[in-house]
Amino acid sequence: MRLPASFSAATRPPAEVPPAQAMRAIGLCLVAHALIALSDVAVKLALQHHGVGEVLFARGGLGGLMLGGPMIARNGLAVLLPRRPGLVFARSAIHCAGSVFWYYAFAVLPLADVYAIGYATPLVVSLMAIPLLGERVGWRLWAATLVGFAGVLVMVRPGGDFWQPATLAILAGIVLVALARVMARQLALIERVDVIVIWLILAHIPMGAAVMLAIGAVAPTPASFAALVAMAALNSAGHLLMTRAYALSPISALGPYEYTTFLWALGFGVMMFHETPGVSTLVGAVIVIVAGLFDLRRARVTRAGG
Repeated sequence: MRLPASFSAATRPPAEVPPAQAMRAIGLCLVAHALIALSDVAVKLALQHHGVGEVLFARGGLGGLMLGGPMIARNGLAVLLPRRPGLVFARSAIHCAGSVFWYYAFAVLPLADVYAIGYATPLVVSLMAIPLLGERVGWRLWAATLVGFAGVLVMVRPGGDFWQPATLAILAGIVLVALARVMARQLALIERVDVIVIWLILAHIPMGAAVMLAIGAVAPTPASFAALVAMAALNSAGHLLMTRAYALSPISALGPYEYTTFLWALGFGVMMFHETPGVSTLVGAVIVIVAGLFDLRRARVTRAGG
């Protein structure tokens, strides 16, 4: 799962960025997305042996150690103390609940399908921001959102196998993660970025334990343990690079590069899992990506007063 870009809003980079700095931010962003896509490949490999609970628990424990250890070493235990603990913990729990659905979908659906449908998340965020944050949405954003959802319908084919559990799971995950992103917009104004990140990662531990208690767990094999470690290491490295990228350049300038993960998902899916996406997935993905890019552009123009 990707952490929302709004995590880094609190860094507030300047509106005008020198070209060399902007290129550095783009490079970091591209590498970060590649590492996160690789971590999702490790998730899918781990899910061939483990259940969702073990993967969540490992992400929280190993990822928390990899990210939290250096943070605590640099800044002390105070780095773990949020100003609004109730909101931080609630947001972390909602995001982790979304991760349960996303990981289930990773275990069942092709990587490219999960990524393509998941690109509807920013569009859901735009809708949720209307009642929850009081944001205004013009007719152009409404049109982009409707087009994006049309793309999702092309992919999930409501007249066919739409009601399979994996498809419903990814849609539920989209709603929960979108809600978490909206909450992150508020948190980013009052909390340190590292506080939000570390509590999100640590929240996977109790969530994973709860899932394991409900459905059971199996002991890791050397190969599955290696996949779990790789997942945590790649995910942690990706998010550290992403945080640095968003500290160097405005979020709106880097948002479009998130869609490069679809190319990684296509490549990894074919090479490692022999997954060939259908025509409906490719067509729907293009529709959703175009709508998402338009959404990002209009949001940038709106913030600039255009």
